[in-house]
Amino acid sequence: MIGQLVHAVRPGVARMVAANPGGWGIDVFVGNLGGVVTVWQSKYFMPEVAGKTHQAQIRESFDSAVTNAAKEGFALTQWILCVPSSMDGPMTKWWDTWKRKKEREFGS
Repeated sequence: MIGQLVHAVRPGVARMVAANPGGWGIDVFVGNLGGVVTVWQSKYFMPEVAGKTHQAQIRESFDSAVTNAAKEGFALTQWILCVPSSMDGPMTKWWDTWKRKKEREFGS
């Protein structure tokens, strides 16, 4: 579904990565895996995004994309998390803090 949504706003340039045997922390990307990419990563958290388990899954997905970008030789310019639900108050605070830290760390 994320692939279709990204394709709707970026027709002809959105590409999906199969998770077999590994998706490198990428569900959909725009760009070139030999150059520069923007990545969309989807997580299915229902009925809401909340708790340490979800935080860990978000961190692991981001870390996988960053690690594989360095390992495979592409530049990750943007990483976009897509979830089909809302975050509760504590999770929103965690997300805002974590996101700001990663932006400072990676210069975004």
